[in-house]
Amino acid sequence: MRGLIACFLACLLLSPTPPSAQEDGRQREIQLRAGVMSATFAGTIKGYQHVDYQVSAKAGQTLSVDFEASNASAYFNIMQSGADEALFDGPMNGNHFKAALPADGHYTIRVYIIRNAARRNEAAKYTLTVSVT
Repeated sequence: MRGLIACFLACLLLSPTPPSAQEDGRQREIQLRAGVMSATFAGTIKGYQHVDYQVSAKAGQTLSVDFEASNASAYFNIMQSGADEALFDGPMNGNHFKAALPADGHYTIRVYIIRNAARRNEAAKYTLTVSVT
């Protein structure tokens, strides 16, 4: 009996995580060319997928993000590299962000679907416009 239990536990540990529990993340680095202050991105996410858009900026520069999605459960957050809390929380603050940045560094704009909709494997088409001035 112990051998059967040990075998069962080993199978559980060695089996891959079910797809519904995996996060599928993509990353895109935003590099604005000289003279170009904004860029627009379009994409689709589904379920637990997310896309991270990474931008570098200096303290005092203004970061502006506008977000439109086909699904009301799709949002974006903004995180500063090394910070414990999000600089902007989409579900709490909406689909527009504009503020002077607190420090030099890398900022991540994460597009995602909130958990209850992700569990239902909902999808969203989105457009994200990012500018740094």
